[in-house]
Amino acid sequence: MCAPLLSASWPIVFSTQSLATPAVDALAATGLVRRVSLPDPAGDNARTRIAITTAGLRDARLHRLSPESPPQPQLCFGRKQVTTLRHASTGDRSGTVDYAYRIVDAPRWTTRADIRAAFPFMVDMLKSELRAQDGTVLSNGRWNLATDAGTQAVADMSNKGFFPCPAEGGERDSPCH
Repeated sequence: MCAPLLSASWPIVFSTQSLATPAVDALAATGLVRRVSLPDPAGDNARTRIAITTAGLRDARLHRLSPESPPQPQLCFGRKQVTTLRHASTGDRSGTVDYAYRIVDAPRWTTRADIRAAFPFMVDMLKSELRAQDGTVLSNGRWNLATDAGTQAVADMSNKGFFPCPAEGGERDSPCH
């Protein structure tokens, strides 16, 4: 299970000020990412790039929705374990699958108090049974998901993610408010 990591595009470069939040501090404290100051010859627009550390390579990834789309940085915080599954045909070669799942095998950094305070969406997802639905297609006598697992995981996230500040009207208890 992965969520956007600080930005919808790679590389992650923002003003130094916009990356000076408790959420980015928490991510850096885990050792998964680090801030890299970029040259600012004029001295009026300090910029910072987020780099994924060697330790972060285990849980961070660059995901592409399609081969031609730009990479999107994501941070993975467990894997789906299906608890219930129901499939229904909607035609000769199409169907839907409804399933419930839990997120298991969460990395150790997900238990840190600073991470949990900065990203309450993750805490809620880790403690809950979640539900999803996807389309299926019949191919070579087998039912297959109509979308790849990465695309479905992005859909499950809605507007949640490991952002410097959550989207307006997004998360409760945001450290940015």
